[in-house]
Amino acid sequence: MDIFWSHASTKWRDWAKLCTDLVEVISNRLLASHIADYIRFRATCKPWRDFIDDPHTCDGMDIRFRPRNWISLAHCASPSRRTLLNVNTGACTNIDFPDLDTHHHLGTADGLLVLGHKLNNTICLIHPFTRKIIEFPSRCAPSTSNRRLRVNLSAIHGAGIDDSTVPSTLVISLRNGLHQVICAKPSDELWAFVQAIDQRSASSLEKVRGHSPVTFGGRCYFTTSDAIIMTLDLSPGVEPRMVCLLDNDPRLVNNHETIIYSYLVRSHDRMLMV
Repeated sequence: MDIFWSHASTKWRDWAKLCTDLVEVISNRLLASHIADYIRFRATCKPWRDFIDDPHTCDGMDIRFRPRNWISLAHCASPSRRTLLNVNTGACTNIDFPDLDTHHHLGTADGLLVLGHKLNNTICLIHPFTRKIIEFPSRCAPSTSNRRLRVNLSAIHGAGIDDSTVPSTLVISLRNGLHQVICAKPSDELWAFVQAIDQRSASSLEKVRGHSPVTFGGRCYFTTSDAIIMTLDLSPGVEPRMVCLLDNDPRLVNNHETIIYSYLVRSHDRMLMV
């Protein structure tokens, strides 16, 4: 069989000279779904890298580059390795984190790994794909309800990020029984205890599920044992406060016969209580 190659099919294309607007469109679409694909796209061609931002040099908490659709699984052969799973696409990758030799892996916050130093109790976030590290304080401001000034790593049960501040705020919930939520920005010297805005919020704050923080739409949300949704008020000039956002459904309130466990999850552009 004779094969005829057309001139058009063998014509060389200079992809390095792809127009700037098209490079930006492609990169934005990749970034919207898959930060790892965005990083690979930048690595393909130097002129393309000149047109789009480098996540390695940007703020580690930059909302544009967070791997928010990724979760970390600890079931790996090596203590320093984590399996990352994209819950939207099913993509999976194994990554070694040398920092886990000196840190405990405490969870994730909007795709960023939450690590606690084994010796000095400092908290940091690490971006799994850029390895960018964001440091946080190891000490808490004095609290009338609890005089412990150091962060107890073993008590950390959940984490989220609130983007209503600049820079963004890391929010950590402590295990049930401690009834505490603390927060800090990378530039802060101390963790602040989140207070209740009123008596109703105070009652609900004591029932916050430690596992429940979820970041959605730039805010951090919690759920309580009686299915109330709460969020943070991080207005400048006042102490961080927890406010009730959505009342509970009377059918979901705990009673002597049932125990309700509620979770907040992202579902595309919506947040669901499960």
